[in-house]
Amino acid sequence: MGQSHKKHHYVPRFLLQEWAGEDKKLTYFTWLQNGILHEDRCGPRGVAAKEHLYSQQSASGEMNPEIEEQVFTRIIDTPSAPVHQRLLAGHLENLTINEEKTWSNFLVAQMIRVPSMVQYVLDRGRQLMLRDIDGIEVPEHLKESLGELTLQEYLESDGAYLLDNALLRELQTIIESPTLNNVFLGAKWATYDVSDSNLDLVIGDRPLLLEGNMSEQYLFMLPLSPTLAFVATNEARVIDNIAAVSSREVVMTFNKEATQVADTYVYATGSKQKRMVTKYLRKPDAPDNQHVVSGLRDALLK
Repeated sequence: MGQSHKKHHYVPRFLLQEWAGEDKKLTYFTWLQNGILHEDRCGPRGVAAKEHLYSQQSASGEMNPEIEEQVFTRIIDTPSAPVHQRLLAGHLENLTINEEKTWSNFLVAQMIRVPSMVQYVLDRGRQLMLRDIDGIEVPEHLKESLGELTLQEYLESDGAYLLDNALLRELQTIIESPTLNNVFLGAKWATYDVSDSNLDLVIGDRPLLLEGNMSEQYLFMLPLSPTLAFVATNEARVIDNIAAVSSREVVMTFNKEATQVADTYVYATGSKQKRMVTKYLRKPDAPDNQHVVSGLRDALLK
């Protein structure tokens, strides 16, 4: 099972394929260790993926990709792909209630499923679970494995995979959380066609952008294609403000943000954005102070 579905896409292929050209490839940018910005072409299948990102591990080390298959593919990506097509076709105002809920789940998933956020959930979750472990009776099936170790010592060493497995199973609960989904379902949604600009939108490996605080005023943006952007905000005037500026300015603003918050990769239709990416993409040795998930910390794992 561990060899099947081992490559887990954290930016779904149905979204990335919008940046692919006639060669069915998109351009990606990333910094090399020698300080050179690397540029290449690749199909959507080969980018924005990490092996066993959501897989649970057994005691023998075998990897179980059930969460990738049952949650991110079946519950998130498969139903979201047709909603994405509806948005591309200009049918935002005609989405059904179920389609809106599906898209809201998808947006929450785009915050949660990226490697940096998965790691944050694991790190913070381990701290909280170990903090409350005193006084817990050792389960019978673990007593033999513990040997001379306490339960805490075991879960901090050989049994650490058990904590990670439990936390990975919670990803679906977080994604379907009413607290997080109500942020999107209670917001004003809009799309912006920027096809009259001579610049295309880029998309980063942390694709959902957030300005503001989720508990106060906020603006989310997700590129749907090189020429169409989706936004969600709890301030209706923001929609009008964006519509009032030129498409080129919208593209330049969104592209700068997408590049600044990217972890390692930025994806584009071609080389035209290389100068912008060179200027704003964080180098590997630079501090990650533009983290897109910063607005989530109050909503998760308190």
